[in-house]
Amino acid sequence: MSKLDCLKRSQLQMILGIPDVRMMNKILYRMSRYLHHVYLDEYVYYLNKKGRELVGAEREFKKNSRIEHHLMRNDIYIFYHYPKD
Repeated sequence: MSKLDCLKRSQLQMILGIPDVRMMNKILYRMSRYLHHVYLDEYVYYLNKKGRELVGAEREFKKNSRIEHHLMRNDIYIFYHYPKD
């Protein structure tokens, strides 16, 4: 998640290969102390301070007007099967 900055629940499901929405929601609930979320058609999750410290992320994601751009970029990244470049 630190590499992609923010992710929708459906994007996380595709990356992790979890077909069940309820299971994904349970996982996200258990991770809630490490995540912040905002609602844009569906919940968008990004790491908070504890989460960044846990995974060693140096860059902080700021919630702003470009969040939809990040989500579209993530969709393309997932569509092309996680390219290195």
